Amino acid sequence: MAKRVLLSNASSGMAGGMGAVDAALADLATDASGNGAQFLAGDGTFKAAGGGAVQSVTVTLTSAQLKALNTTPVTIVAAPGAGKQILVFAVFYELIFGTAAYTNIDAPGLYYNNALSAPIEAGATAANIFGASGNKTGRGTPGSASNTIGPNAPVVFADDQAWATGDGTGSVTAFYATVTL
Repeated sequence: MAKRVLLSNASSGMAGGMGAVDAALADLATDASGNGAQFLAGDGTFKAAGGGAVQSVTVTLTSAQLKALNTTPVTIVAAPGAGKQILVFAVFYELIFGTAAYTNIDAPGLYYNNALSAPIEAGATAANIFGASGNKTGRGTPGSASNTIGPNAPVVFADDQAWATGDGTGSVTAFYATVTL
């Protein structure tokens, strides 16, 4: 089950890499009972069941960072602290093309705690965007990891292979909430 909401630059903090986007639709994940993110019209903020307000973060990535994702993942959301976990609702990727496309891209995406076996969102979306031969943006859809992730895990952008050739820059924007376990 999902709730579709409109997130605009003015209210969602989608500054930086998504500056060309005036508004974006985000599906906020819920479980079979409808629990999950809820819009609270009274104060105009989002809240997640068991957690705080839905927040957004944009991290700008250099070419050197993109080429080293297999050895040096980039932290998108820091570890939240004992007894808490990050719940990611949506992720946006952006490539600012340089002079050459990146090659040797495998399964870039968001992962918990640099555990490439525990993807939040990985695969075709980020690979298609960062492997493009021109400026490109797109939205990845976080899934439900079937493996167990312990509390206090950061969210990182990583890949299991070293990228080659490319020289563009990019950004990752994530919408998330911190959930108290």
